[in-house]
Amino acid sequence: MSFCGLFQRCLNPQASVSPPIISLNPPPIPNEATRSSQPSRGPPRENYRVLTTSVPLSQQQEGSHTRDNNPAYSPATSLIPPPIVNEDPRWFDSSRPSSRAKNRAPTTSVPSSRQQERPHAEDNDRGSPTTESILKQCPRFRILLVGKSGVGKSSLINHAFNVDIATVSHKEHGVCNIDKEIFSPQNPRFVLHDSQGFEPSEIANLDKVKSFVESHGAGVDLKDRIHAIWLCVQIPFAGGRVFEKGDEEFLKFAKQVPIVVVFTQFDKLVRRMEENFTGEVGMSEVDINELCLQKANAEFEMSCLEPLRKFAPRLEYAKTSVNDAYRHTLANLIERTQALVEHQVEGDVWIVSAMAQRASAQAKIDSSIQVGMKRYWQNLASSTELTDWTLEGCLTILHRDIASSWNFNDPNNLLSGKDFQNRVMTLAQLVTPDTSNTSELRSWFQNLDQIQSMMGLTSALGSVAAPAIAAIGLSAMFKNFLAGVYQKTPEVLRCLMAYIVDLTLVMDQLFLNTLPLKPPRLLTAEQIDAALEDYKNLEAVKVHRAIREYVNQATFSEILSVNDAQQKVIELIKQHRAKDA
Repeated sequence: MSFCGLFQRCLNPQASVSPPIISLNPPPIPNEATRSSQPSRGPPRENYRVLTTSVPLSQQQEGSHTRDNNPAYSPATSLIPPPIVNEDPRWFDSSRPSSRAKNRAPTTSVPSSRQQERPHAEDNDRGSPTTESILKQCPRFRILLVGKSGVGKSSLINHAFNVDIATVSHKEHGVCNIDKEIFSPQNPRFVLHDSQGFEPSEIANLDKVKSFVESHGAGVDLKDRIHAIWLCVQIPFAGGRVFEKGDEEFLKFAKQVPIVVVFTQFDKLVRRMEENFTGEVGMSEVDINELCLQKANAEFEMSCLEPLRKFAPRLEYAKTSVNDAYRHTLANLIERTQALVEHQVEGDVWIVSAMAQRASAQAKIDSSIQVGMKRYWQNLASSTELTDWTLEGCLTILHRDIASSWNFNDPNNLLSGKDFQNRVMTLAQLVTPDTSNTSELRSWFQNLDQIQSMMGLTSALGSVAAPAIAAIGLSAMFKNFLAGVYQKTPEVLRCLMAYIVDLTLVMDQLFLNTLPLKPPRLLTAEQIDAALEDYKNLEAVKVHRAIREYVNQATFSEILSVNDAQQKVIELIKQHRAKDA
């Protein structure tokens, strides 16, 4: 309340004072200088996640430990930093000057008088995405890469984090500054430290790496610690030695940090089996490929895993290849690393690791759900977080959290732009109005006959072909609906549920559509359009029908008493997510 208003109220207590104006949208994201960490909202994480059993990860089958097998999920807190300026398409290190400091806006403060008013979306933390507080504590996933030149470190980093780096190797043997922070403008969510591998009878580099790990441990801030180590080892050929003495000593030493032994170039082992294959005449190509893969796995077990188990039986490992036919091996590496980080590193660093990686769609979905369950997905039917917000503001904050969790290489900010948000709103509007009154529906949609199947009202079989999302647009009724404030109504619940599920599944489709492309996979408007249309044609109708059935299965008072809409959202995401080819 302004000073004049307060003075007037003192003179005449009965005088009316104009209410504060509620913003239609959450405010712009503050600069780093103005950010403050926010307390985590919602119940503790244990209420949503089931921790893995005591069976070591290394004894589980690859991929068996992923959150897809867990019946519940957990929450999170967070912050979107200003985008890093693409000053150079190449990689750069921390010694280079940055334009970020000179572009920062001046710090502003909130007048004390506003703190006495009813809280609004723009006050304090009410308008901040959950991802902000996570990234405030740890803006980047910090990984140490150890391995000899020629083992495939560059390709591994390129494909795991969707960047384009010429080389991680070094011109002279042993010349490496492990302390240098290597950033990429193509992926601001991770930072790399690189070290040469360990040669026979070499001690100096081993001591140097040990010292670096110790200096980046629990004694420093969370953001400055090493969060994971990948020890890269090439799968040996013809009985060659897989580990040097230095590898063994380092693996015994570095137990306090999540570490994965990464066996590289598995595709070459399979190819060698194919070249040496002598099978029965008349075998199909599929049978030959399967048999060669079995032989390669048996050779990998004997030449790589048996030596590893002799000195580190419980250590995590992953066999990998950047070949398109073996993309799943990179996803497995990411999911195993993420599981270790989640259980060994404090806070929400595992969510940052999921944001940084660009090889596993499952990891993206898991972390996106965790972020949502921290705060804004909780109690959708009767949310206290969204009270007094306009519906447009509610959808905007949901959008910002989900989009930042996926962390696409999107320097043109297509996914955070109004055009993309309007298209997702176009999908959500189809499930918002009550369908029991046809005349009311026609007041919402003039092209009702064309879009009935998309709304889940009729069977798609024999219906009129649905128009493109861009051709449908936002109706005048829906725009008026968005201008209203959050209320405990079936229409609001359907809209919020649809927006969360639709946006998450469109992101999933977009991720899988672009995954086969060569890094750094710069996002384009055409790719976004294709993902929207793929989701609209394949899953949107089924999702919208399921949301209507959920809201209509009981009275709204009964839905409020149960208040489990967020669990239905998670169920629909898991049930309808895209399948990788």
